[in-house]
This record gives sequence, structure tokens and C-alpha cells, in this order.
Amino acid sequence: MHSLQPTTSPAFNRRHRRAFTLIELVACIAIMAILAAAAALSLHGHRSEATLPTAIQIIRFADEQARQRALRSDAPVELRIAFAHPHTVLLSSGPTSSEFQLPDGFRVARARSAGWSRDTGEIAVRFSPRGWAPAYALQITDGARSQWLAFTSLIGDPQTLDDDQTLEHILAATNADTR
Repeated sequence: MHSLQPTTSPAFNRRHRRAFTLIELVACIAIMAILAAAAALSLHGHRSEATLPTAIQIIRFADEQARQRALRSDAPVELRIAFAHPHTVLLSSGPTSSEFQLPDGFRVARARSAGWSRDTGEIAVRFSPRGWAPAYALQITDGARSQWLAFTSLIGDPQTLDDDQTLEHILAATNADTR
């Protein structure tokens, strides 16, 4: 009997089988590209969701710093937002000022208080020497999502709101309470 055996030697097979074939390489690269794209899309959403609370926290901190600075200095303090630079909140008291930067892509889109609403120019929220300020709200957005941050009492009790109608009711009620 005669068996069918390959006519190549084992040394020939080892020498030529050290590399991957072109099809194997293309398949691996395609799989890695698909996985990388899926991971990038997945992580982008989580990063964006994580920075909205960060932007809100920065605004809350700026408000808190304004109130504390007014109390410490026993002088009025202003929190300013120029809509030409809506990613920056400026805290000023006399010759001293501090800047608070929102995360990349986030900005203050609108500002409201009882009696006024602005999305252009500049607003200034004035804090008394006791750290009190009128009720006001800032709309923070990244273009895709937005949320209102309302400071609704003289001492700055912050609330996050999603819609204009609720904000309008809160500002109207706050305005009626301070009369």
C-alpha cells in the first residue's frame, strides 16, 4: 500500500508558515476597527453625560464663592456672564476677580430672573454685603442637551430644572415672596 504523504519536507513547512496570510491580516484589522469604533461611540456618550453635572457644579461653586466673598468683604459682589464668552463666569468684587471655566463644549445659553431674560450681551447678578442675591437661573447647554440651574432664594438654594414652564412658575413665586 502506498499512502499519500505531502512531498514537502517539515523544514519547508516551518519556514513558509511563519507569517500570516494577507486575508488573515485584513480580517484582524477589520475586526479591530469595528471594536474601536464601537468603543469610541460608547465612551463619547458617557463623557458627555459626565460633564453636564460638572458644568452645573462649577456654576454652583461660582455662586457660593460670590456669596462667601460678599460676606467676608462686607461689600457687594457681582457674578458676570458675557454671552460673547458664555463658557466663562466672572466673579468680581472691587479690584479682585476670579474666572470659572465650564468644560469644553458647554456654555451658558440663557439667563433669567423675575422680570428679565437674556441670551445676548452681558448679565450681572449682584450679591449684597450679606451674600444675598435675587432669584436667577442659568441655562447650561452643550448643544444637544440643556438644563436650567436656578438659585431661588436669597441665600442661593440651587435647583436643577429641565423645562422653561417649571422655571417660570418658580421665578414668579419667588418674586411674589420677596415683595
